[in-house]
Amino acid sequence: MHYYDIHTHRESQSPSVTSILNVIPGQAVPESFFSAGIHPWYAKDALVADLHDFATSPKCLAIGECGLDSVKSSLSVDDQKLLLRAHLELATQHHRPVILHVVRSTNELFQLVKEFPELVYIWHGFTGNEDICKQFLPFNMYFSCGQRGLKKPESWLSMPEGRLLCETDDSDIPIEQIYAELAAIRNESVEQLSKIIENNVFRIFGHELE
Repeated sequence: MHYYDIHTHRESQSPSVTSILNVIPGQAVPESFFSAGIHPWYAKDALVADLHDFATSPKCLAIGECGLDSVKSSLSVDDQKLLLRAHLELATQHHRPVILHVVRSTNELFQLVKEFPELVYIWHGFTGNEDICKQFLPFNMYFSCGQRGLKKPESWLSMPEGRLLCETDDSDIPIEQIYAELAAIRNESVEQLSKIIENNVFRIFGHELE
């Protein structure tokens, strides 16, 4: 059985895990699969232009993480929206999905996603409720479960299987444990969940992650 860690800050050494490593401007271009973006917490002095070398790499599978955070970002909401729009334009240019960080900014995100309905989005670390999920289902929005998401099992009981992903983010919990706990929440076997996530990964990325 193979596992897909759709968003992580630590690379797995296991041959049964394929991960997408998060990188930021100033880091070296990795040899492994990665995503590149400017996190809203650290956006004050960063420019989307700094992502150009990352975005042109064949190992860059997604733009992000990027997004909106009304709690911890030092930027105003308007400046965050400008920065996120620039990421979405970059993703459009390079035909990449977008990995989103969203904290108490659902309405603002919805307005921006409407401007770029053709893009594929991955809402990483999703902890929202069923209503938020339904609001974004008309778009190509996927929802990724991590350690914090497991604390809100109701978020995943009603999640359509065609929009489901898993991640470790910055936690020390291995992706195999995330799968096991999420499968238990959804009353599925780990094998069933693994096939669901594999299908979703292939739908987003083709077979590039094999």
